[in-house]
Amino acid sequence: MAWLIVLFVIAALLTLFQSKIRGFIGEKKTSLSLAFLNSGEYKIINNLLLYIDEKTVQIDHVVVSRYGVFIIETKNYSGLIIGSDKDTHWTQFLGRRKYKFYNPVRQNHGHVKSLNSLFSRLGFENVRLLPIVVFVGDAKLKVESDVPVITLDQLSSTIRSYQDEVMSESTRDKIFQILKDANIKGYKVAREHVKRVKELKKNK
Repeated sequence: MAWLIVLFVIAALLTLFQSKIRGFIGEKKTSLSLAFLNSGEYKIINNLLLYIDEKTVQIDHVVVSRYGVFIIETKNYSGLIIGSDKDTHWTQFLGRRKYKFYNPVRQNHGHVKSLNSLFSRLGFENVRLLPIVVFVGDAKLKVESDVPVITLDQLSSTIRSYQDEVMSESTRDKIFQILKDANIKGYKVAREHVKRVKELKKNK
């Protein structure tokens, strides 16, 4: 009887932490893919946590280059994904089961607005911000979006497809250093951010 209780507790814990574990794995896979970009051209920050306009903003990955600042939202999902950039929620189909999740393009749009506000206050006007949503799981995407919504194997080529220079190397390095210096470290702040995100999701 005792072992049944132990199994039940383990199953409950796995269910509770499954989404966190899946998200962590997805971000690590994306970080590894980005690491193969030319480090002389592309400056990468993973898991960027900023305090902007009296709120914390967590961005999975930011790539700063002369071609713009790429803002990457990572999702680790399998199955068929259906949605458009105009929808509030997208749908994941796993066999006969389906699940709703918040539109990641909209989610990333909030990150774009926050960074635009930060750069404007610091005197960097009209920085080219390039949002990307990348799915790292075994997902089939049927998505209509002006923002690139891609799989992980398309990430590097999508970033490298932007070749028109919009800033100098010195400006790129200044922006990278600003973000790096502003990146918040610390368990307490990160925990408060997670709590705030959960409250927002509940309200939505």
